[in-house]
Amino acid sequence: MDNACKKMKEYVKNSWEKAKTELKTPTFTLPYPFVPPCVNGEFRVLYYWDTYFTNVGLLADGKTELAKYNVDTLLYALDLFGCVPNCVQEGGADFASQPPLLGLMLQDIYRATGDKAWLKKAVVGLEKEYAFWMEKRMTEIGLNQYRGNTDNQAALAGYYDYVATRLHLSVNMPLAEKAVRGANFLAEGESGEDFTPRYARHNALDYVQIDLNAHLYGVEDFLARYYHDKDEEKSAYYAAQRNARLQRMAAELVLCLVGSQVLRLFTQVFQFGSAVVAAGQLFAVFVFQLQQGPIQFFPLLLQALLFFFQAR
Repeated sequence: MDNACKKMKEYVKNSWEKAKTELKTPTFTLPYPFVPPCVNGEFRVLYYWDTYFTNVGLLADGKTELAKYNVDTLLYALDLFGCVPNCVQEGGADFASQPPLLGLMLQDIYRATGDKAWLKKAVVGLEKEYAFWMEKRMTEIGLNQYRGNTDNQAALAGYYDYVATRLHLSVNMPLAEKAVRGANFLAEGESGEDFTPRYARHNALDYVQIDLNAHLYGVEDFLARYYHDKDEEKSAYYAAQRNARLQRMAAELVLCLVGSQVLRLFTQVFQFGSAVVAAGQLFAVFVFQLQQGPIQFFPLLLQALLFFFQAR
């Protein structure tokens, strides 16, 4: 490791405690301290999917208690708002959530602590979050997509105006059009990749994202395994959900590859022939590797290919 890398690692390791903070205001208080993504500046708030990566570093540096506080804070916010919000603060869930990495965080904390009582309580929260994604973010093809938490036209138009100032976009348009664009920007923000070439036309609602469905596959797989020796009915339910998701993902991949004009599992690289490849696509490989899923996925993909060509 060269000297610059050593200095960076030491800086991060020595900054964890400095970054730790609390949120206590007259109208909103969190019960645990937490570690935001920076020591100073305006982002001294606990953001949902950022916290997964923060926790990887905390656990690597032996800061297990701080990592656990972060997850406990997300679970508290889940109970408070009905979803894990984009950021844990007053009004943090008004607009959106973020990629559902809570299940991976629970598993990391359990591996570090071995605390079964804590895990049992945390799994109840994970099931609540899973229900949110299945009820609020489901599409007609049986797969999930990123969206937002409001359909209020004025709020969506206001969100568009906010984003337009960041991206230097026109605001001279009817309220209804702003609202439609604002809804797409919300979905883009919920994907965690705001605002990037992944959605070159800022039309996130036209997609069913592979990374989101891979994350939910991971949740289903974990819950099926967790309940295996605790609740046979629940284990079977989550296993069935997991297997059905894999089949749908494989089928959608085939439709993308042959050019079907339906909701796409992948990004513009398939629908519009764009040269842009989104890093979010790699989350499927990441999650399947963690959950040992590729062994199941590729036979299902082969089955879907055979079904498609037989149907032709």
